[in-house]
This record gives sequence, C-alpha cells and structure tokens, in this order.
Amino acid sequence: MARIAATSHVIKALMAAHPDLCFYKMSGAWQVRRRHSLTARRVANDPAFLFTRLYAGILGQASGLAASVLQGIPKTQRGKGITKRMDSMACKALKAGQLPASVMLQLEQAFLPATPKADAMAAQPLKVQDPAKACNATSSLPSFAIILHPRRDCPGAPAVLA
Repeated sequence: MARIAATSHVIKALMAAHPDLCFYKMSGAWQVRRRHSLTARRVANDPAFLFTRLYAGILGQASGLAASVLQGIPKTQRGKGITKRMDSMACKALKAGQLPASVMLQLEQAFLPATPKADAMAAQPLKVQDPAKACNATSSLPSFAIILHPRRDCPGAPAVLA
C-alpha cells in the first residue's frame, strides 16, 4: 500500500491505465494497492474457506453469549478487555463441544459478581426427604420426591422409573 498525492482526474487516469491496481481514499489521502481475487462471494461459497465460515459462526455465537452476560455486570465493574476475555472463554468452550447453556453458566460463574442472597442460599444445606418415605404410596410427599429418589422396589414409583 502506498500513499499518492494527486487530484481526482489523475486518479481516474491511473485507474483506467492500471486495472490491476486498486485506488481508494482513507483518512483523507489516496491509497493504492494491488487487486486480489478474494471476494465475499468466494469466502461464502468456496470449500477452501469452510473453516473460516465455521469459526466465524462459533465466534458469533460466543460473542452473543458474552454480550448477554455482560449486561448483568455493572458498568463500573467492567474492566478493560472483559469482553475479549469472555469471547475467548466462550469460543474455547464451544469449540470443545459444550452446549451454549453450559457455556452461559460458566461465563456467569466466572464474570458475574456474587450477590449476598445467592451466597446465603448456597451456604444453606438442601433438605432432602428420606427416600424410604418418598416411595411410600400412602405418603403425602410431593411427586418430585419420587423422581429425585427413584427406587425399583417402590410400589408408588412411576412406571417409567420402576
């Protein structure tokens, strides 16, 4: 690429005389470079650019996931390069074959600030019913207890789990 200082009629004459050169204006100055055969149509259809299209799709999906997680971060806590780190992390996970939902969860755990309410809930142990009582057909336990604790010898278990 070379800068040239010329008026528009000189540029037009050079364009006509040299069809293998590409003239364009950038930042107020005329630039010249050699033309190449790479076009958007070729990138979209040529098998040689299959992986280019594949990785562009993965990056597009990763940046969409990162953007949705970024909205949950207060603007005062967004550091320099956080979107690049989030995109990179999401791309690596998607390339490894992880589902977008699990990638979203990883991004949230890594980048969203912890809330006191979530920390309090995580500190409390889960209360799980006794599996033997959950299988009792006369029990007044909710049906999800049977699904959480399936037992094959339980007469009250659904037929799918029994």
